[in-house]
Parts: sequence; C-alpha cells; structure tokens
Amino acid sequence: MEIVYSAHAEMNLNEIFDYGVVNWGVDRAISFVTFLQDEIDILTDFPELGKRYENDNLMLLEGLRALDIDNYKTLYRLGKNDIEIVSILPKGRPHLSSSKPPLQPL
Repeated sequence: MEIVYSAHAEMNLNEIFDYGVVNWGVDRAISFVTFLQDEIDILTDFPELGKRYENDNLMLLEGLRALDIDNYKTLYRLGKNDIEIVSILPKGRPHLSSSKPPLQPL
C-alpha cells in the first residue's frame, strides 16, 4: 500500500517543522519530521496498526484510525490501494469535527 498525505496533513507537517525550527533549530526539526514520516511509513507493512475508536462515533463514521507517535496522534484512513494520512495532531488537541479542520495553527 502507498502512503498518501492529505493537504491538511502536509500542512500539519509544515507546522510541526516550523515549530521545531523556532524551538529546536533546523537540524533537529528536520530530524523530527523525518522520524515522524519514517514511523508513518511503517503503516505500509502494518496498515491496521493504529487504534480504531469504537466508542467515538465521528471517528468510527469517518473510518479513521489513530497511530500515536511521540507526542503526536496521526489520524489515517485505509483505502483499497492506499493509506490516507488525514492529520497529524499534537496529543491533547481536539480531533475531527464535521465543520472544522482537525488542527488549528500551532
């Protein structure tokens, strides 16, 4: 299966990178974003690794799974031929609602 990042997930990665540059420096920010992407790539071999939210109607309705990586929660959806990364949220942030994107700017 192929990993496909939604526009929103790409925006999340850019925000994480920008935050990292300001707080840790460029080299550490690059390393951390690379680490996140490498961990997400594990889903190609283990697509059902992430947790399904059986008690969260919205997450269940959207068909989303969540994979915790460091202090981030990666929300993704399994397709027939791909894995769509929907968003990458700092833990503790609200997740998807029907009317707003899942992440506000950091």
